[in-house]
Amino acid sequence: MKYIFLLLLCLSSSLYAQCNVENEECIAIDEWQFSLALGAGVITNPLHGGKNIPLILIPNFSYYGENFFIENSVLGYSFIEESHIAVSLISQVNRENAFFSRWHPSNIFVTERFNSAIGVSPPPSEDNGEEIEISLDDIEKRAWAIDGGLQINWFVTNKTDVKAQVLHDINSVYNGFNAQIEINHFLHFQQVDQAIVKLTLGGNWQSSEQVNYYYGIDTQDDSSGSALYQTTSSFSPYIKLFGHYQLTQQWAVRVNLSREFLSSSLTNSPLVSEDTLDTFFVGVTYVF
Repeated sequence: MKYIFLLLLCLSSSLYAQCNVENEECIAIDEWQFSLALGAGVITNPLHGGKNIPLILIPNFSYYGENFFIENSVLGYSFIEESHIAVSLISQVNRENAFFSRWHPSNIFVTERFNSAIGVSPPPSEDNGEEIEISLDDIEKRAWAIDGGLQINWFVTNKTDVKAQVLHDINSVYNGFNAQIEINHFLHFQQVDQAIVKLTLGGNWQSSEQVNYYYGIDTQDDSSGSALYQTTSSFSPYIKLFGHYQLTQQWAVRVNLSREFLSSSLTNSPLVSEDTLDTFFVGVTYVF
């Protein structure tokens, strides 16, 4: 938490300041919005010894000014804002530490929404051919990283938008980059006016520095040297489905489903036990 003040001083960006009546995520200018979702769900943890994160209460808050905005753990400032495009500076907590720390913002706010010399290494194996597994409890602590960089939102139509971002850790934890690109499409049904469905297709790219900081194994983690692991950059595609059904002005039913297909740069690590990362939540949301 010692970097929280640094986070608050950094610029960050989110979706957009323009308000789109077709978009369930639209938020009015100069108004704080608070909501709380109550339900049942889980975020799977792909690490050996890592516990899945239960989802029961999910808080959300946001504020959009003319240019500045806050959305959960993201701060942003839009310096270009046109009818079809927005360019922003953003700052946010890096997601990867969420699998190493239970009380990470990514495990609290569920939105619709890896330092050594680098060399390609095959999956480590013992002499008997069995893969070596290293538990989360056996490695050195991974630090929280705060990322900052550029985000571009392109509003293709009232129902489709594209988001791209390139970020670097501004508190020099892993000294690398990560990037994301995704396309969102909103589905509306004339027969059920209160229902909105958002389909998201995207991918997360991580530089070799980030991959190796979080998922690599060096002599600090394994003094024997039998399970050292260093690798290259990664790209993990994902798909998300978000459903929202308005019951009253303040109450709504909410469903989140997502699956990320982890890159082999991650899954070959002796720390990683699964090749997918899943999120599921179903519940009701109350807007204050």
